[in-house]
Amino acid sequence: MSYREGQTALVLPVAEADRVLDHWRTRYDPSAAGGMPAHIKVMAPYLDASQIGPQEHDTLSQLFAGHPAMTIEFRAFGTFPAVLYLDPFPHEPIRELIDTVGANWPGTPSSDGELDVAIPHLTIAAGIDTVTATMIEGDLAERLPVRAKLERAALMGFDGLRWRELASFALAS
Repeated sequence: MSYREGQTALVLPVAEADRVLDHWRTRYDPSAAGGMPAHIKVMAPYLDASQIGPQEHDTLSQLFAGHPAMTIEFRAFGTFPAVLYLDPFPHEPIRELIDTVGANWPGTPSSDGELDVAIPHLTIAAGIDTVTATMIEGDLAERLPVRAKLERAALMGFDGLRWRELASFALAS
C-alpha cells in the first residue's frame, strides 16, 4: 500500500497492542513500517493536511469529547481478503464513534473497501496468504486477550516518508 504526502488519518491508538503486535505489524503492515502505531481506524483517508485548520480541529475536539473513553478487549482474530486483524470487543461504542465522525465528513471513507458498515478492527498484517495468517495467529493466540483503554484519538499525517501525529483529541473521561 502506498501513501501520499499530505494524507491524513483519524485513529484510536492502542499502545497495549503495540507491545504485543510490533514484530508482526512492522513486518506485514505497511502503515506500521511507516511509523503508524497500532490503532483502530476511525477515518482514513481523512482530509488532506492542507485542508485541516482551526475549524476542523475544533470540530474534532468536540466530536471526540462527546464520546466516552472505553475499555476494550481483543479476544479473537478476524480476516478481510489478505488481511489479518484483531477484533475489538465491544464493537458498538467504536462503531458509534466512527459513524459520528463519518456523518460530519460524508464524502470521506470510514471503512475498508466497499463496506457499507465500518468494521472496527486493528490490522496486524496486510497482503498475506492464509499460511502466513495461520502462523501469525499461532504465535499471538497465547497473548490474547489484550485489554486496552481508549482515551484519545489521533490525527496522523503522512509527510512523504513517515506517519506522524499531528494532533490528539481526548475522549470524555
